Amino acid sequence: MSTNREIRRTLDIRERAKRAGSHFFDADTMRFFSSRLLEVTWLTADVARIVTSDRPPSGPRCYSVREAHFIANRATVERAYFDTLATYATAATARRHLRDDRAALEAVAS
Repeated sequence: MSTNREIRRTLDIRERAKRAGSHFFDADTMRFFSSRLLEVTWLTADVARIVTSDRPPSGPRCYSVREAHFIANRATVERAYFDTLATYATAATARRHLRDDRAALEAVAS
């Protein structure tokens, strides 16, 4: 069950992406790719690490760990650390074990 804080993080990232003109989190885009936004962790004010799942037209659902960057009113989702993980648990564990390099992220943002 999602907590209010987790729901707020998900809404924040969707709202920021929409304001920046990104369609990555739009309902139509997510539906087209059978995507789900499962987990959001803000690393800095402008960078979030996310766990998503996608189901290709022919194949099983797979899970990815990505970063979403919101810099200068622009949104990009990039750096798929892992893009073919078999389970959500594996993706969540991978996200937790990635090194949180805040200094490097802040340097990119400035």
